[in-house]
Amino acid sequence: MQLNFINGITIISIFQAIFLAMVFFFKKAEGNRIYNKIFAAIIFIFSIQIMVSLSVNYWSYVYFKGYYKFFFVLYQTAYLFGPLLYFYIQSITNQSYSFRVGELIHFLPFAIAITLMLVLIYGFEIVPGGNYTRLGVIIHSMIYIFISIHYLKNRGISLKSLFDLKNPHDFIKFLLVCYIMLWLVNVQIFAIIKFITFAKWCAYVSSLYSLTAFVFINSIAFLALIKPDLFIHKQKYANSSLAVNEKDILFNKLIEFVTTSKPYLEPSLTLKKLSDDLDMPLKSISQLINEKQNQNFNDFINTFRIEESKRYMQDISCANLTIQEIFYKSGFNSKSTFNLIFKKQTGYTPLEYRRQFLPE
Repeated sequence: MQLNFINGITIISIFQAIFLAMVFFFKKAEGNRIYNKIFAAIIFIFSIQIMVSLSVNYWSYVYFKGYYKFFFVLYQTAYLFGPLLYFYIQSITNQSYSFRVGELIHFLPFAIAITLMLVLIYGFEIVPGGNYTRLGVIIHSMIYIFISIHYLKNRGISLKSLFDLKNPHDFIKFLLVCYIMLWLVNVQIFAIIKFITFAKWCAYVSSLYSLTAFVFINSIAFLALIKPDLFIHKQKYANSSLAVNEKDILFNKLIEFVTTSKPYLEPSLTLKKLSDDLDMPLKSISQLINEKQNQNFNDFINTFRIEESKRYMQDISCANLTIQEIFYKSGFNSKSTFNLIFKKQTGYTPLEYRRQFLPE
């Protein structure tokens, strides 16, 4: 095999990825270590995809032509990327996360793809529709990109400040952006192979994946060296006595009480007051809010207050109310605080938001 720059960095990336996967798989961590196992699986699958890219790039594909069916099968592991990334995001943002049997449905596309490919390679001398396999991966990956972004949004995690890497939550945003970049590379490869049938270009463009992989793997290795805290997910409530089922019951009780009784309308509401009203331990409430909503108490309560203010602004019958009257009625006692939180949660100032609902 011709050893040049592209082949060199591709081979290096394969060994780097396998090494990183082993490091994270056997890495010791406090409490639940599932996130390390999932991340190790992501990196290992990535090493397989780099091998596939090596088998089809311009400078080495002639050496792997006799094994192309084997690499077609290996390529189907790309269907594992999206689900594993989604599980990894859940394991980092939800400390009580544990894999459930029902989540095996996420692996159904992979099972279908691998079964179909095995049938095709034994039924045909030349595997038909090879490029549409890449299209299937592109569509599947796009779905999981949207699912992951939606999940993060529901957890109150913004994709802003992507390179302000301080904690594991920041790293999952960085990882998601890298996944989107790999998706864009796959889209480009598909488009060129589909619409430019010149064989040299088809094989050459496949090497783009190798270049992207090299940057991605070395970025992770570099971050692991200079910011190891990004990969350390300490369980804040490791000694909590609350069982998983009990957490769900108590959290539903908390949400029901807050939405029906609306204690947030009282500006002086405290965590202790809410604890007394609910007859629930103060630490349990704090834990539930932190684990289920990825928020502290103040952010949790202010979210309900903002929703209350939005209802006033959307109600035409309340058009005579001033912004000051609205934020007082919603539980705020400071205009500056209200404006700041409203802008952060909605992307609009209160006046900008209200104008959308005022009659012409």
